[in-house]
Amino acid sequence: MLSNASVWPTIFKLRLQQYYSTYIKRIINMLLKTPMLKIFTTWLSCFGYSDKKDILWWKDLDFARKLPFARDRVVECYFWVLGVYFEPQYFLARRFLTKVIALTSIMDDIYDVYGTLEELELFTDAIQRWEITALDQLPEYMKLCYQALLDAYNMIDEEMAKEGRSYCVDYAKSAMKDLVRAYLEEAKWCHEGYVPSMEEYMRVALVTGAYKMLAPTSFVGMGDLVTKEAFEWVLSDPLILEAASVISRLMDDMVGHKVS
Repeated sequence: MLSNASVWPTIFKLRLQQYYSTYIKRIINMLLKTPMLKIFTTWLSCFGYSDKKDILWWKDLDFARKLPFARDRVVECYFWVLGVYFEPQYFLARRFLTKVIALTSIMDDIYDVYGTLEELELFTDAIQRWEITALDQLPEYMKLCYQALLDAYNMIDEEMAKEGRSYCVDYAKSAMKDLVRAYLEEAKWCHEGYVPSMEEYMRVALVTGAYKMLAPTSFVGMGDLVTKEAFEWVLSDPLILEAASVISRLMDDMVGHKVS
């Protein structure tokens, strides 16, 4: 067929469309019968990625069974991270950011739909303390998430220490602490039946949208490309981050309103 393409280009295009349609149907049928995780890991292999273990790490945590109230979004989270940086040299940053986003999704569900106010206050306090002894004050289901969170940050801290860049992790921890404090404030509103003003809501909601946590966290593991000055800049709420936070927050709220 290819040898005749230059002689009869129109016929070639029609034949190509026919083959394309046939193969697309076969691929779709195959995908519908294949587990999502298997599709994703196969896709990663095709593109030369060695990050499969960073997805399988989630499977080992077994949150889908242990925390059935929470959304299982690790594949979705990883695709989001690939949009931030797909280049092979950023594999460490990708690994850390994937873990943080996936765990943040779990925490979001804990604060939004499952935890009691007393439990949420304990969890918030534990993250402010950021130490293993804080596990003792948490209910069992929260211990799973808290331990996984500590492990994720300890992993990247060890890697950054080798480069003499442990300060990077301190910035990421600080942003996470800010996020959970804002989560708790929204949870208090909900439990008390309080309706904030638009200005009051946006002050907190721009933090719970998580972009202000994810931005500095995404810098960790990118090597000498990111300096202390870069962290200080992103934590100063630059206009570009403020705008992204507003857009993300309002779009998320509109989708949530339509669903509910």
